[in-house]
Amino acid sequence: MSLYGILSCSATAMLVQSHALERIGSNVSNIQTVGYKANDTLFKTQLYHYISEDKEYYTAGAIDRRYVSLQGSLTSTSSSSDLAINGDGFFLVRERFGTPDTTMLTRAGNFGTSNIDPNGKTVDPNKAFLVTAAGDYVLGWQYDMTTNSYAETISPLDVTPVQQVDGTMSTTVGVDANIPASGSSATNIGLNVYDAGYNSHTVTMNLVKASDANEWTLSFSLEDGVTTTAPVNIFFNGDGDILPEYATQSLDITWADGTSQTLTIDLSELTQLGDEQAIKEISTDGKPIGTLRTTSWSEDGVLNAIYTNNKTYPVAKLAIGTVTVPDSLQAISNNLFGLTQNSGPLKILDLTEPEVGMYTSILSNTLEASNVVLEQEFTKMITTQRAYSSASTVFTTGNEMFQTATNILS
Repeated sequence: MSLYGILSCSATAMLVQSHALERIGSNVSNIQTVGYKANDTLFKTQLYHYISEDKEYYTAGAIDRRYVSLQGSLTSTSSSSDLAINGDGFFLVRERFGTPDTTMLTRAGNFGTSNIDPNGKTVDPNKAFLVTAAGDYVLGWQYDMTTNSYAETISPLDVTPVQQVDGTMSTTVGVDANIPASGSSATNIGLNVYDAGYNSHTVTMNLVKASDANEWTLSFSLEDGVTTTAPVNIFFNGDGDILPEYATQSLDITWADGTSQTLTIDLSELTQLGDEQAIKEISTDGKPIGTLRTTSWSEDGVLNAIYTNNKTYPVAKLAIGTVTVPDSLQAISNNLFGLTQNSGPLKILDLTEPEVGMYTSILSNTLEASNVVLEQEFTKMITTQRAYSSASTVFTTGNEMFQTATNILS
């Protein structure tokens, strides 16, 4: 190798090692950045120059590789808007001031909300769009409560839940109770019922022992309405269980406001045992008007609104994106990644579809930490510094040899 080759190889080696140290510095500085993916420098042999037709020399080249597919550790947080993907895939993001048709990917789920419209011009105090820490919009499917269905296309997610939902008119009341076999006095059981306006009423079920030991007369009474259902006799067997043919009763009601409804009274769990009355459970499918109690993200990426009447409605659903080669994605600022030719096309997943979410789930109150391993970075830093120092020594020696040859020739 000529003196020129010595100087060129060692100079290139120093440049390559400087590049590697730059990547190490970037990794170390982002050790606490949510969703950050480590970038490593690999080296390759690189043909540098022909000295003659039959001689050549090689130097080192650098290849960057980002470990996008390597998941960082998952850590718990106190914020319900912090989300992490456990498994493959990325959150889909539209940049706040970017092109509407451009979709970015990220693993950083430290989300918040913004009342700025996705067009960047309107501030709506009644809206809360799910955004990244940098203000970019998170994409998914919006739920429409008027049609009880999700939108067909993804868009920036409005995670504002409805503050109040309708109740449900009662159609069935279940009675799980015991009445005393002695029947020394009338037995009354209160049933909670909701009318068509979701108002609560109490219907009293009256049981009076008849002449037969296993026979009772059943009737119903109301304080704010009337019933046209006549009293009926019901029978129990020797074990104290109600006979199947009497286990279901129908009750027609007309309320004071003129509205009416028909109730099915399920007495299949009613027993006649012992000397004590015991009410285990009175159940109804009716519910009052509900106000928002809380919201919660499910493992399949659905934001559910939970109301005081125990009703639950979806608000929105996250869209998850995957590519064939995640490590070939292009890193962009704000922990975003863009598609490249080598990464393959974007595939959008709905985790609620059967088998789609088998290997991927969404964890709330959780964030994915950087996948940088500090000990490995320090090891690489020492190795890189030594390699740079060695290349510098070679360069210095070659330069001294060049100066010596120059002095001899002069």
